[in-house]
Amino acid sequence: MGEEAKAAGVPWYWVPGKERFTKATLPSDAPGSGTVFPVKNKFVPKGPNDGMCCFGYKRPGGRTHSGVDLFARHLNPIYAVASGRVVSFYYYFDGTFALFVDHGDYVVNYGECDPSSLAECQLVAEYTNTYERRTLISTNKKGTKVSAGDKIALVGRLNSGSSMLHFEMYQAGTKWNKNWNGFPSTAAPGAFYNPTNFLLALAGKKTITPEEYVPAVCR
Repeated sequence: MGEEAKAAGVPWYWVPGKERFTKATLPSDAPGSGTVFPVKNKFVPKGPNDGMCCFGYKRPGGRTHSGVDLFARHLNPIYAVASGRVVSFYYYFDGTFALFVDHGDYVVNYGECDPSSLAECQLVAEYTNTYERRTLISTNKKGTKVSAGDKIALVGRLNSGSSMLHFEMYQAGTKWNKNWNGFPSTAAPGAFYNPTNFLLALAGKKTITPEEYVPAVCR
């Protein structure tokens, strides 16, 4: 880690001549026992060669990719990575919804789910909405408790035709998904975790070192 990053006390690595990038911030990047990969396809995009599906990809206009896209077939099951509680189900992006689940040590935003997911999986969210983001309506019930490996959603299909699980991770206690703009000049919001090594470990694959992981940037 560069001296500038050390002095600032922030979880950034610095690679001379390249962009700044965050490390995964879960303790030891370890998923813990009993955790499950969230979809059938265990391909985990890691860096520039994997394009805009990796964590930290900078899109035109400055919006930064704040999760990892796990490509899967439309209506394939999405599994809870660990035990937890369903917090909210809300409209997300381009015809898809998202399921926000509190897993205790961390929170996961399971994005780009099919709109039928909550009903199909017979779950209750503590907060739900129908159309507008951030217009959440309390169900006056606690969200359904789920266990690792439970089917909690179905893979959605964007209006553009692609299908995937957009997987974001946050620090414990986070109540809503965040936006991240302006990478590499702007650090990720403090609530973010980089889920790359977490997912690689769940997939039974080699985790990556700081030197190996540099998020893609539009050229």
